[in-house]
Amino acid sequence: MSRRAAGAAVVGAVVATVSSAVFTTPAEAATAHTYRGTTAQTPYGPVAVSIRVVGSKVTKVTATTYPRSDSHSARISAYAVPRLQQQALAAQSASISGVSGASYTSAAFERSLQSALAKAGLA
Repeated sequence: MSRRAAGAAVVGAVVATVSSAVFTTPAEAATAHTYRGTTAQTPYGPVAVSIRVVGSKVTKVTATTYPRSDSHSARISAYAVPRLQQQALAAQSASISGVSGASYTSAAFERSLQSALAKAGLA
């Protein structure tokens, strides 16, 4: 496996782990709705976020697209994306602090998240 493929695999595993959600009842799973934000462009690649909402609470935040076209972008995304997802879930809004060293990704994540929240009627 090449370094690039290995980096992408690590990023995918980290994102999947951070974005997983657990529903406590079947009713919660039945009332969950997913909203995808618009894709925001950065100089290093696009960023798109989707959210899962139960009632009026965001229960899952997933970066579905993020920069990983080269090893440098993949490393930054592997570090930044899980933190951005955690910040968004904790804030329940697009008012997140972002990640130092990943300012383009942070800003694009926030724009896409805001779009998803608006589609869900939460912005």
